[in-house]
Amino acid sequence: MKTTINAILRFCMIPAALMAVVAAATTAQPQQIPLTSGQQRPKPTRDITAKGDFRIVGATQTFGVNYGGSITLKASDLTFVATTKKYAMEMIYTMTNNGNAGTGLFNNRIADNGVGVSGVTGQSLNAGQTKAVTHTKVQLSEGTHIITLMLDDANSCAETDEGNNTFKLEVVIVP
Repeated sequence: MKTTINAILRFCMIPAALMAVVAAATTAQPQQIPLTSGQQRPKPTRDITAKGDFRIVGATQTFGVNYGGSITLKASDLTFVATTKKYAMEMIYTMTNNGNAGTGLFNNRIADNGVGVSGVTGQSLNAGQTKAVTHTKVQLSEGTHIITLMLDDANSCAETDEGNNTFKLEVVIVP
């Protein structure tokens, strides 16, 4: 009989111990602190987007073009790379975080007619921060190119607006 009572007590104590742990964990959760006006703190938001124009740095000067626009570059304004038979340049843009929280790490990519030509990894923005980003050694051939800039191309950062991360422009390189 004593063995049976001990078994029952042990059986009943386990759920009681678990209940105590659950109760402690529930009461230990941090509570949102009201602001002085009685409103709750705003939910953290992130919104990565481009700001200003897109710049192309050639051999002789820097050119600016608005997103959605078109620019024609002369081959003589760029550096010819004989091994690839393309023209080298840098592409620069400014990105900003319109949110009230940091983004964490994300990557940006530039594509030429749908094919990736350059990527910059390990980007991050603090709340409200604006930063210039440079893609070096981008190479394009003569002709018309639809350039697509993709900020946070893998959607690794949860944002309030995922629809403002892609920008297109046309670059034409003539002899």
